[in-house]
Amino acid sequence: MATYRDPYSRMVGWLKIIFPLSALAILATLFLVSPRPDLSRSLPISKSSEEIRRIAQREGIGNPSFSGITEDGIVIRMTAEHAGPTGEGGSEIAAQNLAFDLESPSGLRISARAKSGKLFTKSRHGLLTGGVSIETSTGYKIETQSLNADLRNTRVETLGPVTAQGPLGEFTAGQMLFAQKQRSTTRPAYELVFTGGVHLIYKPRK
Repeated sequence: MATYRDPYSRMVGWLKIIFPLSALAILATLFLVSPRPDLSRSLPISKSSEEIRRIAQREGIGNPSFSGITEDGIVIRMTAEHAGPTGEGGSEIAAQNLAFDLESPSGLRISARAKSGKLFTKSRHGLLTGGVSIETSTGYKIETQSLNADLRNTRVETLGPVTAQGPLGEFTAGQMLFAQKQRSTTRPAYELVFTGGVHLIYKPRK
Protein backbone atom coordinates (compact mmCIF):
# COMPACT_ATOMS: atom_id res chain seq x y z
CA MET A 1 0.00 0.00 0.00
CA ALA A 2 1.33 3.42 -0.90
CA THR A 3 2.19 5.90 1.88
CA TYR A 4 1.56 9.66 1.84
CA ARG A 5 4.16 11.94 3.41
CA ASP A 6 2.35 15.29 3.19
CA PRO A 7 -1.07 16.01 4.83
CA TYR A 8 -2.75 16.94 1.53
CA SER A 9 -1.89 13.67 -0.16
CA ARG A 10 -2.96 11.79 2.96
CA MET A 11 -6.37 13.54 2.94
CA VAL A 12 -6.96 12.79 -0.75
CA GLY A 13 -6.17 9.15 -0.15
CA TRP A 14 -8.70 8.89 2.67
CA LEU A 15 -11.39 10.66 0.65
CA LYS A 16 -10.99 8.11 -2.14
CA ILE A 17 -11.97 5.47 0.38
CA ILE A 18 -14.63 7.36 2.33
CA PHE A 19 -16.71 8.64 -0.63
CA PRO A 20 -17.42 5.20 -2.20
CA LEU A 21 -18.26 3.76 1.21
CA SER A 22 -20.64 6.66 1.91
CA ALA A 23 -22.40 6.13 -1.40
CA LEU A 24 -22.90 2.43 -0.63
CA ALA A 25 -24.27 3.29 2.81
CA ILE A 26 -26.82 5.77 1.37
CA LEU A 27 -27.95 3.25 -1.28
CA ALA A 28 -28.40 0.53 1.32
CA THR A 29 -30.43 2.91 3.50
CA LEU A 30 -32.84 3.62 0.63
CA PHE A 31 -33.59 -0.08 0.20
CA LEU A 32 -34.04 -0.67 3.92
CA VAL A 33 -36.25 2.37 4.62
CA SER A 34 -38.51 2.33 1.54
CA PRO A 35 -41.87 0.54 2.13
CA ARG A 36 -42.43 -2.82 0.53
CA PRO A 37 -45.21 -3.00 -2.08
CA ASP A 38 -48.46 -4.63 -1.02
CA LEU A 39 -48.88 -7.44 -3.54
CA SER A 40 -52.33 -8.28 -2.18
CA ARG A 41 -53.77 -5.03 -3.55
CA SER A 42 -55.18 -5.15 -7.05
CA LEU A 43 -54.04 -2.78 -9.76
CA PRO A 44 -56.26 0.31 -10.25
CA ILE A 45 -58.57 0.20 -13.26
CA SER A 46 -60.65 2.86 -14.94
CA LYS A 47 -64.02 1.10 -14.69
CA SER A 48 -65.89 0.47 -11.44
CA SER A 49 -66.38 -3.10 -10.24
CA GLU A 50 -70.14 -2.79 -10.74
CA GLU A 51 -69.69 -1.76 -14.36
CA ILE A 52 -67.27 -4.63 -15.00
CA ARG A 53 -69.77 -7.07 -13.48
CA ARG A 54 -72.50 -5.84 -15.81
CA ILE A 55 -70.22 -6.16 -18.84
CA ALA A 56 -69.23 -9.70 -17.85
CA GLN A 57 -72.85 -10.78 -17.37
CA ARG A 58 -74.14 -9.18 -20.56
CA GLU A 59 -74.64 -11.63 -23.40
CA GLY A 60 -73.47 -10.62 -26.84
CA ILE A 61 -70.43 -10.05 -28.98
CA GLY A 62 -68.35 -7.03 -29.87
CA ASN A 63 -67.94 -5.71 -33.40
CA PRO A 64 -70.20 -8.29 -35.09
CA SER A 65 -70.70 -8.30 -38.86
CA PHE A 66 -73.32 -9.89 -41.10
CA SER A 67 -73.74 -10.12 -44.84
CA GLY A 68 -76.25 -11.76 -47.13
CA ILE A 69 -78.48 -11.42 -50.18
CA THR A 70 -82.22 -10.75 -50.22
CA GLU A 71 -84.59 -12.81 -52.34
CA ASP A 72 -84.63 -10.08 -54.98
CA GLY A 73 -80.83 -9.86 -55.23
CA ILE A 74 -79.85 -6.97 -52.94
CA VAL A 75 -76.54 -7.41 -51.11
CA ILE A 76 -76.81 -6.57 -47.39
CA ARG A 77 -73.94 -5.78 -45.04
CA MET A 78 -74.45 -5.00 -41.36
CA THR A 79 -71.92 -4.15 -38.64
CA ALA A 80 -72.27 -2.93 -35.06
CA GLU A 81 -70.20 -1.98 -32.04
CA HIS A 82 -72.03 -4.53 -29.88
CA ALA A 83 -74.96 -6.89 -30.40
CA GLY A 84 -76.81 -9.36 -28.21
CA PRO A 85 -80.12 -11.27 -27.98
CA THR A 86 -83.08 -9.58 -26.33
CA GLY A 87 -86.17 -11.49 -27.52
CA GLU A 88 -87.45 -14.90 -26.45
CA GLY A 89 -85.36 -17.67 -27.94
CA GLY A 90 -83.07 -15.22 -29.69
CA SER A 91 -85.85 -13.89 -31.93
CA GLU A 92 -84.57 -10.32 -31.49
CA ILE A 93 -81.03 -9.01 -31.59
CA ALA A 94 -80.29 -5.53 -30.23
CA ALA A 95 -77.29 -3.59 -31.52
CA GLN A 96 -75.50 -0.34 -30.73
CA ASN A 97 -73.85 1.97 -33.25
CA LEU A 98 -75.26 0.06 -36.17
CA ALA A 99 -74.19 0.37 -39.81
CA PHE A 100 -76.47 -0.93 -42.55
CA ASP A 101 -75.44 -1.05 -46.23
CA LEU A 102 -77.43 -2.10 -49.30
CA GLU A 103 -76.25 -2.52 -52.88
CA SER A 104 -78.48 -3.34 -55.83
CA PRO A 105 -77.36 -5.39 -58.87
CA SER A 106 -77.27 -2.14 -60.89
CA GLY A 107 -74.78 -0.58 -58.42
CA LEU A 108 -77.13 1.70 -56.46
CA ARG A 109 -75.89 1.84 -52.86
CA ILE A 110 -77.56 3.01 -49.67
CA SER A 111 -75.69 3.32 -46.37
CA ALA A 112 -77.48 3.96 -43.07
CA ARG A 113 -75.94 4.65 -39.65
CA ALA A 114 -77.83 4.64 -36.36
CA LYS A 115 -77.09 4.79 -32.63
CA SER A 116 -79.20 1.71 -31.96
CA GLY A 117 -81.24 -0.90 -33.76
CA LYS A 118 -82.86 -4.32 -33.70
CA LEU A 119 -82.84 -7.32 -36.01
CA PHE A 120 -85.94 -9.52 -35.93
CA THR A 121 -84.82 -12.96 -37.08
CA LYS A 122 -88.26 -14.54 -37.61
CA SER A 123 -89.76 -11.79 -39.75
CA ARG A 124 -86.35 -10.92 -41.22
CA HIS A 125 -86.51 -7.17 -40.88
CA GLY A 126 -84.42 -4.57 -39.13
CA LEU A 127 -85.31 -1.44 -37.19
CA LEU A 128 -82.87 1.45 -36.85
CA THR A 129 -83.57 4.03 -34.13
CA GLY A 130 -81.98 6.83 -32.15
CA GLY A 131 -81.31 9.08 -35.13
CA VAL A 132 -80.44 7.69 -38.55
CA SER A 133 -78.06 9.14 -41.16
CA ILE A 134 -78.46 7.87 -44.73
CA GLU A 135 -76.27 8.36 -47.77
CA THR A 136 -76.87 7.13 -51.31
CA SER A 137 -74.53 6.63 -54.23
CA THR A 138 -76.71 9.08 -56.19
CA GLY A 139 -75.66 11.96 -53.94
CA TYR A 140 -78.40 12.17 -51.31
CA LYS A 141 -77.71 12.73 -47.60
CA ILE A 142 -80.76 12.11 -45.46
CA GLU A 143 -81.51 12.49 -41.74
CA THR A 144 -84.42 10.88 -39.91
CA GLN A 145 -85.27 9.43 -36.49
CA SER A 146 -86.05 5.81 -37.35
CA LEU A 147 -85.99 3.45 -40.29
CA ASN A 148 -87.51 0.04 -41.05
CA ALA A 149 -85.88 -2.41 -43.48
CA ASP A 150 -87.45 -5.58 -44.91
CA LEU A 151 -84.55 -7.99 -45.45
CA ARG A 152 -86.60 -10.62 -47.30
CA ASN A 153 -87.94 -8.54 -50.20
CA THR A 154 -86.01 -5.31 -50.14
CA ARG A 155 -88.06 -2.42 -48.82
CA VAL A 156 -86.50 0.37 -46.76
CA GLU A 157 -88.72 3.15 -45.41
CA THR A 158 -88.45 5.83 -42.77
CA LEU A 159 -91.03 5.89 -40.00
CA GLY A 160 -91.23 9.66 -39.92
CA PRO A 161 -90.26 12.85 -41.72
CA VAL A 162 -86.85 13.38 -43.29
CA THR A 163 -84.55 16.27 -44.03
CA ALA A 164 -82.23 15.82 -46.98
CA GLN A 165 -79.66 17.29 -49.32
CA GLY A 166 -79.28 16.13 -52.89
CA PRO A 167 -78.33 17.06 -56.42
CA LEU A 168 -81.34 19.40 -56.67
CA GLY A 169 -80.86 21.16 -53.33
CA GLU A 170 -82.22 20.90 -49.80
CA PHE A 171 -85.67 19.51 -49.05
CA THR A 172 -87.93 17.96 -46.43
CA ALA A 173 -90.47 15.17 -46.84
CA GLY A 174 -92.91 13.15 -44.78
CA GLN A 175 -91.27 9.83 -45.70
CA MET A 176 -88.54 8.19 -47.75
CA LEU A 177 -88.98 4.83 -49.47
CA PHE A 178 -86.47 2.61 -51.25
CA ALA A 179 -88.01 -0.40 -52.99
CA GLN A 180 -88.14 -2.37 -56.20
CA LYS A 181 -89.68 -0.37 -59.01
CA GLN A 182 -90.94 -3.26 -61.06
CA ARG A 183 -90.87 -7.02 -60.88
CA SER A 184 -88.49 -8.60 -63.35
CA THR A 185 -86.87 -11.99 -63.66
CA THR A 186 -83.81 -10.54 -65.37
CA ARG A 187 -82.67 -7.40 -63.59
CA PRO A 188 -85.07 -5.67 -61.18
CA ALA A 189 -84.93 -1.89 -60.95
CA TYR A 190 -85.08 0.10 -57.72
CA GLU A 191 -86.11 3.64 -56.92
CA LEU A 192 -85.75 6.15 -54.11
CA VAL A 193 -89.05 7.96 -53.51
CA PHE A 194 -89.89 10.90 -51.21
CA THR A 195 -93.57 11.37 -50.29
CA GLY A 196 -95.78 13.08 -47.73
CA GLY A 197 -95.42 16.69 -48.83
CA VAL A 198 -92.02 17.44 -50.31
CA HIS A 199 -90.67 20.98 -49.85
CA LEU A 200 -87.64 21.70 -52.00
CA ILE A 201 -85.20 24.59 -51.93
CA TYR A 202 -83.74 24.35 -55.40
CA LYS A 203 -80.01 25.07 -55.67
CA PRO A 204 -78.79 24.79 -59.25
CA ARG A 205 -75.25 23.61 -59.76
CA LYS A 206 -72.73 26.23 -60.73
